[in-house]
Amino acid sequence: MHDRATPAPGETENIPAQLRYRAFLSYSHADTKWATWLMRRLESFRVPGRFHGRAAPVGAVGARIAPVFRDRDELPTAGDLGEVVRAALADSATLVVICSPASAQSRWVREEIVTFKRLHGEMRVFAFVIAGEPKAEGTNEDCFSPALRHGLGTDGQLAATVAEHVAADALPQGDGREDAFIRLVAGLLGVGFDDLRQRELQRRHRRMTWIAVGSAAGMAAMIGLAAVAWIMRGDALCRQDNSEELMADVLNDVKTRLEKTDKLDTLEEAVRG
Repeated sequence: MHDRATPAPGETENIPAQLRYRAFLSYSHADTKWATWLMRRLESFRVPGRFHGRAAPVGAVGARIAPVFRDRDELPTAGDLGEVVRAALADSATLVVICSPASAQSRWVREEIVTFKRLHGEMRVFAFVIAGEPKAEGTNEDCFSPALRHGLGTDGQLAATVAEHVAADALPQGDGREDAFIRLVAGLLGVGFDDLRQRELQRRHRRMTWIAVGSAAGMAAMIGLAAVAWIMRGDALCRQDNSEELMADVLNDVKTRLEKTDKLDTLEEAVRG
């Protein structure tokens, strides 16, 4: 299986103009957290403007890679994929397989891959590795479904031919999660990985710059509010001290007057006596 980020000539020319889904996520129940994360990232990714309008595996490129189909709740308990899943596969421009030892052994992942290849061919199937080893075929660490490794024969069944799909390795020893995501997106858009990665790094840098500026502004505002609060507190304490001094003066004056009154009463009694 080869890692190719740019589709070969003719790979996008037969894509229907209107499809309901840009991508169909195929995965094992054991990898639900990864599927949820990947779907959110794909649907929230903002495609650089220079790529808008071009033909790509996902169809005509727009501002977003959306919608993406992910619905394990609709899978049947019988031996058939079910009409909902079949309809979604037929109405999806690309298939993204989340690869792990669990998905490699999943009957439903295998059926989804085979069904998609029968409907759309093999050129718009993408692999996103999250666990296991792609080169460990036949072992417990194998992360590629047989339907992903092999192409279809003229009878629509898996053949001995090796299939070629874009592969992104999210493992730490591979691309890492973020670069693997960019590699997958580059494949879906039919653009170069380095070009898209550089633009994404620039976007992240601008975003971090704005976050830093916003944080600095927020901190300055908090310091300003704290200074105002400190000044107001000082004024309040000053007013309280003045009030206490005034009250003390009043009490002293009253006490003095009372003392004088008491002395006058005593003098008058002495005179009368």
